[in-house]
Amino acid sequence: MLRKNLSQALFSWQVDTLVAQACHTATAHSCLPRQEPEHVLKVILETPEEMALKELAETLQQNIDHMLWLEQRENITTCIALRPYSKGEVTQYVEKFQLFK
Repeated sequence: MLRKNLSQALFSWQVDTLVAQACHTATAHSCLPRQEPEHVLKVILETPEEMALKELAETLQQNIDHMLWLEQRENITTCIALRPYSKGEVTQYVEKFQLFK
């Protein structure tokens, strides 16, 4: 999950910076110990702004292993990475979000 509003007027972050945020989060999360399925589909969804991202993180807290990324220089919450799950395990949490465009 990547914040869409980071690419818009108030922040105006470039695409490469947004991609770096997603990579930071996924890399940090991949360092956590776990067993992963052989075939993993990666999907980047968007949240409209920071509050939606933080609310999602709170919802995931009890049931879904995830990493909430805070960009250190700006002290801004930018994205969430989930560990690999089957679609059925996470759909209820992410179905309201669209693909990142």
